[in-house]
Amino acid sequence: MRARTTGRPAVRARVARLAALALAVVLSGACASTGSSDDPEPTEVRPLEILARATLEPVGEGLSTHARLVLSLAPKEPVPIDVIAEGDGQVSDAFVEVRLQWKDFFGLEPTSLGRGRTLHLPFGPDGSGSRTAPLVRTLDLELEDPDPRVLARRITVDAVLRPIDIEQGEARSGGAALPFPRQTASVFLHPVDESLEALLAADPPRDPVAIFTAGAREGLDRPLPTLTALVDALPVLEGAEREALFGALLFLTGETNFRSIPQWKSWLAAHAAAEEHP
Repeated sequence: MRARTTGRPAVRARVARLAALALAVVLSGACASTGSSDDPEPTEVRPLEILARATLEPVGEGLSTHARLVLSLAPKEPVPIDVIAEGDGQVSDAFVEVRLQWKDFFGLEPTSLGRGRTLHLPFGPDGSGSRTAPLVRTLDLELEDPDPRVLARRITVDAVLRPIDIEQGEARSGGAALPFPRQTASVFLHPVDESLEALLAADPPRDPVAIFTAGAREGLDRPLPTLTALVDALPVLEGAEREALFGALLFLTGETNFRSIPQWKSWLAAHAAAEEHP
């Protein structure tokens, strides 16, 4: 009786050792199976430093009715990114919300007409991007035909990518919206070879369309000198030529100043002072 009593703990110990050994084998197999699988899915949700760039390219000559928006995504860090654009049933496919606006300028009068629309365009399939090879998508945009009196058109695009999940290493963005920089492009009905200075110095009659176009185009690259030349020419020119000056000033500033020469001179003085002492 005493011998059976002392044997039971020994049996229990042997059983425990066998159970522990079996568990160790099972865990070892599980670890080996995990180690042979692909890398784990990114789990850390945090903001990622992404270079979101955009370019706006009018298509065709003259007053474009089509434009091409080129979007690119690249990481700031050397680690590449994977862009998950296709939904999984619970999350919708990624799309680009495009706020497209265009303003038409009549040129020979200080009048403009603005229009616009909001578009939801698919971003496309999943893709990858790096600092040397960004992920690029191209979107085609359509605008309405201009009024026959329009001489210039300014196109503005604000684009936001949503909902987009970007993975980088073990981190992911978690579906946050990603805005792109605003893009603006200006197109003109007629090309002009002469400079504004040459047109203003020429003997009358001068070409009002050329005056407007040269003033508006040059003002995009040299704002203050061009504004000064336009305002200084207001008392000199008359009729349609002066209206072209007002039209170019509206294009560059968005102001009419009631077509008053004294008010334009006061506006220019205040603008020049603000440029000199920002």
